[in-house]
Amino acid sequence: MRELEYAMGYIFISYSHKDRKYVQRLAESLEQEGFNVWIDDRMDYGLNWPNEIQQRLDDCDALILVMSPQSFTSKWVQNEINRALRKEKPIFPLLLQGDEPWLAVESTQYIDVSDGRLPEGKFYERLALVTPRYKEQIVESKQQAFQNSPQESAIPPIIASHGTKSQAREKPLDTIQAKSIEQFSTVLQKVSLFLKRISIKQKERKRTTSKRRVFLIVGVLLFCTSAILIIAWLGYPWIYDQFKRMEMLTREEASPSLSTPLPTLPTAESIESFLTPLAPGNHGATRIGYGNLVTEEIKPSGNIDIYTFEGKTGDVVQIMAAGTSATPKLSLQIQVFDPQGKPLSSSEILPFSYWTNNVYALTIDGLYSFTVQDTSTQTGAYYLSLSNISPSSGLKIGFGDVVEGEIALGIGVDHYTFDANAGDQVLIALSRRPSSEILKSPAVYLVDELGAVVDQADIWVSNTARIVRNIENNGKFDIFIRITIGELGSTNTGGYTLLLKNISSKTGIKLEYGATINCELDPFGDVDVYSFYWKFGEEPEIILEEDCITENVVIEVYDLEGNSLAKDSGTLKPSLTKEGTYTIIIRDEPMNSYYFSSCDYTLSFNNLK
Repeated sequence: MRELEYAMGYIFISYSHKDRKYVQRLAESLEQEGFNVWIDDRMDYGLNWPNEIQQRLDDCDALILVMSPQSFTSKWVQNEINRALRKEKPIFPLLLQGDEPWLAVESTQYIDVSDGRLPEGKFYERLALVTPRYKEQIVESKQQAFQNSPQESAIPPIIASHGTKSQAREKPLDTIQAKSIEQFSTVLQKVSLFLKRISIKQKERKRTTSKRRVFLIVGVLLFCTSAILIIAWLGYPWIYDQFKRMEMLTREEASPSLSTPLPTLPTAESIESFLTPLAPGNHGATRIGYGNLVTEEIKPSGNIDIYTFEGKTGDVVQIMAAGTSATPKLSLQIQVFDPQGKPLSSSEILPFSYWTNNVYALTIDGLYSFTVQDTSTQTGAYYLSLSNISPSSGLKIGFGDVVEGEIALGIGVDHYTFDANAGDQVLIALSRRPSSEILKSPAVYLVDELGAVVDQADIWVSNTARIVRNIENNGKFDIFIRITIGELGSTNTGGYTLLLKNISSKTGIKLEYGATINCELDPFGDVDVYSFYWKFGEEPEIILEEDCITENVVIEVYDLEGNSLAKDSGTLKPSLTKEGTYTIIIRDEPMNSYYFSSCDYTLSFNNLK
């Protein structure tokens, strides 16, 4: 019954629980005046009380705010008053404690109840303007008249007429009937108002639904229009090209003597074979394997070349294709299909420019297929490379190894793998080797186990690309070597030397005062590491004598934290302030980009004190 009363309108009281006694008196007074009242102590057990309070506040007809210092500091009271203002609910402030009303209701007339008294009758009349009264007080007039009438005797007469008994019984019956009729009328009024409110809410819901439908229709129309415009914009070059070809064909038929050969258009069979997923072994595909370098030709215009290769689960395949130095304007596109004929998506793994550079992670074993075609109207030869660059699949090398390799046709990618531990300081030095061809702009990349590029270095002016990296975690790492410019072909073929070395201070040769060491830097990019222990009062001197033709060998001293303290190419007297182990690095600074030789040197370590 209470939920039915709430559905037909009620008053929400916002207060602090420290003012509960006064609020209970206020709620009883309001109910006696015929109003429905909701306060938070009437929530059923087990309800989500924040949601319940919000719902009751949103559905109420009016809000009575009981102002006191306790309610002013209550977060819930402040939230309730702010929400009521935003929902435009009528607010009736009562000042229970304090000198002045709150800023939030400054413009609203309030009633002073600071002595704990209840509001007067005008307050209830104002409430009745925004929410109806449902509980009318029934004055039992007949019973009151009976109590006020004079009584003849304290003892009723023993003998009474029949008419007198009937008349005595009719009076309480009339009173009961009046009460029943009044209660039934009140219930009908509540039910009528409840149905009226439901009807209003249904109309509001229909209006909201209609607005949503309008917005949805407008959104769909805008999306369709945008899609059509984008498709038209993207397809305009192809449509324009078709019209131009038709125009040229018409002119050729009209004037055979002025005809010019037209590029051959793709046939229906070639287009269908490109759009249809490839089945392994069909279409006369060329079979290639990992590490293969292929030279093929796009001819005629629009031709599609098809290749197949055997792949295994876990392989990371890199397919690179580019025009030769004679056909640099070829714009090649690659599409790969798995053994079931489903197309695979690709993502670039290394920042190689001027290349169609696709990387695919294979998830099943079997025969894979891929197509190569030019997206423009160009024709001519191109180079194609297929490599497996999955982590730890490269040639295994270790610290101290020197590897000689060659980039063939400027398209190959050489791949090496090594293990490193936390605390290692890795040196990777890439230098060009003397050969009939000078390798242009080779680059070296250091890649971690997740396939992310950790560091990279290119050879542009000097003859050496050097990477020095501190390793933070144990694991396997990969090294990739390739050229970085777009000029391809035999003119960009040449050899290189790769050095992998651990130059952390713990691997350095320990020096004692008076020591003299003869050593060499070979190949280019090589770095030698030494260490010594310094105490207060010592004055170390490092003398370097080198026998190099074009290189400048330098000495560099590092402190305990790895910071460079001093550098020189002959004699170095570092100024040290903290006792501990220091590191000496001997390295080359080449002065001629294309001169190749090793460098011998003599290192002397003395104490001047």
